[in-house]
Amino acid sequence: MESTSRFVLTTFSFMFRTLCRGIVSFCFALIIFPVLGQARAQDAMPTATDSVASDSMASTSSYRSPATAPPLAAPSRSIGAWSPLPAPQITPRLELPESVRAVPPRRSSMGRSGIRWGRFAGVTAALAAGYTGIYLFERKQWWDGPGSGFKFDSHLNYARNFDKISHLYAGEVQALINARLLEWSGVPKNQASLWGAVTSLAAQTHVEIHDGYSARWGFDWYDQAANTVGAAWFYAHDRIPAMRRFDLRWSYYPSNAWLKNLEERQKEGTMFADDYSGHAYWMSMQVYDLLPGALGRAWPEFLQVSVGASLHDWTDDTWSLKGPERGRDPDAYVAYYVSLDVDWRKVIPRNSWLGRSAGDFLNRFHLPFPAVRVWPEPGVHLIFVGQK
Repeated sequence: MESTSRFVLTTFSFMFRTLCRGIVSFCFALIIFPVLGQARAQDAMPTATDSVASDSMASTSSYRSPATAPPLAAPSRSIGAWSPLPAPQITPRLELPESVRAVPPRRSSMGRSGIRWGRFAGVTAALAAGYTGIYLFERKQWWDGPGSGFKFDSHLNYARNFDKISHLYAGEVQALINARLLEWSGVPKNQASLWGAVTSLAAQTHVEIHDGYSARWGFDWYDQAANTVGAAWFYAHDRIPAMRRFDLRWSYYPSNAWLKNLEERQKEGTMFADDYSGHAYWMSMQVYDLLPGALGRAWPEFLQVSVGASLHDWTDDTWSLKGPERGRDPDAYVAYYVSLDVDWRKVIPRNSWLGRSAGDFLNRFHLPFPAVRVWPEPGVHLIFVGQK
């Protein structure tokens, strides 16, 4: 089983490197080929000077020289009858002002595909720099220590699976940011959505592979499955109109256990992302068009209904354990809530890239709102900020 797993991971690592090289080659081709094609088209395109010259030749060709002009009419022999000489047909040559004789074609940074290459280069550089910075930070926080051979460490019920939800959520948000940046650079929306999901999944897979070589962690198939679902959720949400009725949201407030041992957590290299007792995840839904009659007409279009879950009284004191006991805290429990949310796509005008991107991004966060705790210990929170 171990040899098979190593073979699978070696194959996947090779495929991942091949995918990265393919992405670089694709971006290079996108930049070079349209530029060459545009240059070739401009060489074949007649210039304004050529056009003026051809017009001048056409105009002067209608003038007949004296050698080719018809002979003069002879006077009539009858007295009193005289035929006048025919006037030569001379077309005056049109002289154009110097400012318009030769106007070079206007060059544009937008190719035939609509991509703005200056923006595209900037977005590509920004994404590369951003992911490099994240990698260096994660290497210092998580992988700065003795390594080991590649191994698996897959487990369910760690932090009551809130870590799996965080992987899914992070994958979707990364895909959203990448896709909107590519769209800003002129990449068509359907392609931007696809490449946003692909780059998000590639980045999170890279983290899982490094975990596999870490002495502290291991490659987790369940985490990788959550990464894949997050990227796929974004792509479906961005391309299927019916999916945009739902929004996955996140809210955070530091837990008491995290604040009590904050200095120790920082020395260990853990971040607020590991404070799962401070996380709450929500699924909001558009309801105004589902409500009957007068209630549907009175319900504001921007107001959504959310169902959420939060983890209580969980600590990560068992992270050093191996096997199914890792991350299990018998005192931890999950609470469920019903609340409200703002659909920012109905509030912020969507007639610009900035408005559309801002509305989509803000819809990934849950704001403090009144909430009803359904289970356990039903109750009402006038404003839900955190678990306590």
